[in-house]
Amino acid sequence: MDFYCAKLKLVIKVVDGGGCFTQESQAYDAERTAYLEGLGCAWRGYQFRSGAFEAVCGQ
Repeated sequence: MDFYCAKLKLVIKVVDGGGCFTQESQAYDAERTAYLEGLGCAWRGYQFRSGAFEAVCGQ
C-alpha cells in the first residue's frame, strides 16, 4: 500500500519492481487485499512508469 485516502477509503498500490511479481509477494498482496476489502476499502494498482502520475490523476 503506497497511498491511502481515508475520505474515499481508497488504497493505491504502485507496482515498482520485480519483487512485486514473486509468488510470496503475490500471496501477501492477496491476503492484504482481502483484509482491506473486508474493511470496506477499494484499491487500485498501477505499474510505475514515467508519466504515470498524470495518468493516474486523470482517472
